[in-house]
Amino acid sequence: MLLGSVGLLIASANGDDTVPGTNPVCWKEPRLYHPRGTYGTNLEASANRALHLARVTARLAPPFTISPNGAYAFRLSEDPNPGPPSGSTRVSLLVFKERRYLLSVRADQVFSLQEPRWVNEKFIFFRLWLGRLGGVDVLLDVEHEKILHMEAVADGRLLWEQARESCKAVPHVPACNEACVNLE
Repeated sequence: MLLGSVGLLIASANGDDTVPGTNPVCWKEPRLYHPRGTYGTNLEASANRALHLARVTARLAPPFTISPNGAYAFRLSEDPNPGPPSGSTRVSLLVFKERRYLLSVRADQVFSLQEPRWVNEKFIFFRLWLGRLGGVDVLLDVEHEKILHMEAVADGRLLWEQARESCKAVPHVPACNEACVNLE
């Protein structure tokens, strides 16, 4: 496990785009980051398979979150999945958009849907966690009933801890001695 982390640090220092930005050794604390490369692509592909948009005939029950112009609204619901994988959830975002139907954004067997919020009068942002460590940020256009943008997001706590421990064990690796640039 230790050498795998050092390998990740070396790849990161050599320009691999899996962990964009600063080397995790330089992080002052764990953070969320937006992975690219194979890991990011796999998260986005999993989210594409999990997300389903559909029109449903129903009324939007309170409580709901109203759009900035007061015309649209959404409601988030989460239910534990009855089967495997253990701890997974069925999430749905129901959106009223002045039609005789609601737009349903549903995902099964995910960890959670967090931070849903209106970005403007017709765009909703939300973070869909596929598991405890990886997910996607999603921008939904409710008027055109489509996902405008999806980008992988990952919890960097394990990466940060492994980088720090690896560099304590093998400090001569170049990535462990990288000059860090911080705000302060």
